[in-house]
Amino acid sequence: MESDHWLLLLAALALVFLFVIWRMHLRHRSQLRKVEFLFNAIDNLDFSFRFPVRGSNRTFNTALNRIKDILTASHYAQQERERYYEKILSMVSTAILVEDDRGRVVFCNEAALRLLRRDSITHISQVENDLKTGRFSVRRNVVGLDGRQMQLWAVNDISSELVLQEITSWEKLIRVLTHEIMNGVAPVTSLSRTLLQRVEHGGEVPAETLRQGLQTIHSTSDQLLRFVENYRSLTLLPTPAPQPFYVKPFLERMLMLARATDGAEGLQMECSVSPADLMLYADESLLTHVFTNLLKNAVEALQTSAAQERYVRVEAAIDEAETVRIRVSNNGPAIPADVAEQMFVPFFTTKNGGSGIGLSLSARIMQASGARMELVESSDRETVFLLTFDA
Repeated sequence: MESDHWLLLLAALALVFLFVIWRMHLRHRSQLRKVEFLFNAIDNLDFSFRFPVRGSNRTFNTALNRIKDILTASHYAQQERERYYEKILSMVSTAILVEDDRGRVVFCNEAALRLLRRDSITHISQVENDLKTGRFSVRRNVVGLDGRQMQLWAVNDISSELVLQEITSWEKLIRVLTHEIMNGVAPVTSLSRTLLQRVEHGGEVPAETLRQGLQTIHSTSDQLLRFVENYRSLTLLPTPAPQPFYVKPFLERMLMLARATDGAEGLQMECSVSPADLMLYADESLLTHVFTNLLKNAVEALQTSAAQERYVRVEAAIDEAETVRIRVSNNGPAIPADVAEQMFVPFFTTKNGGSGIGLSLSARIMQASGARMELVESSDRETVFLLTFDA
């Protein structure tokens, strides 16, 4: 009889235990559904829900509501920051475009619409041709966003700067042309007037005086004609005919010619090319003029150098972007700042008897070849010209 009571008690306890387990299982499933609902709603940007804070699930629902409030506050704060950054981008003068991996423009500011004269920009192909006109300065960067590679475009209108540079260049050129022409025409006008006045007033003009006067007029006119021919060589530059050629033998040939110029005795001339089989796609004959002029100027500069070991170095290399850069350097005296500013201006020269077209013509050749030449350093230590050939 007593054993039956124990059996009934154990059965009752088992039933209670199973009931508790069943209730816990139901509560656990209910809580899992609530958590799943919470994250699905947040993922769909639905923040309008709220769990009831009552009954046995009050504590758990309060915790879920708190999580929801934190995520909601974070989302709205992020939206506020995005609106803040968009407001900043809308106020800057630089055109900003963000392109996704399919070429779609996911963002562009007001400056982009204004600069590119569009009501809207939905795909980068709509403005690609405009960006290649040369009117704009374009910078691109790859950024990661939401696991995707995005292209960030920054575009500036540089047409006004180009116009200003062109006007400045024309002013310098006209100033030099006026100076040179006046220097040639003024003595011719004065001398011819003097001779004409003596003839018109019945004065005798000795044959020797007449001969000297005409000889002076002739030589001055001849110099002025050569000056005009030099100007003509700048304006009638032949169209480059690019062909691939090996850089190392070309530069070695240029240095061989430089060693044969007057004043090159005792100078160290070095050439390094990396890699040794580096090739360049350009007009080799036109570049011969460029390097001949640069090396001749380097040799002449070293004539006044006090350095014990005077050198001319030519170094060529290619970078990861397949841009070929050639440095022409020497340890001659530094080029004065006022001279450096005008050294590429046609007919500007500091040499006695110089034509002033060497560097300006070389710069024109480089520009016509789609390349650049610039003076990157001029100090007591070294003078360096850099020639850049983009891929």
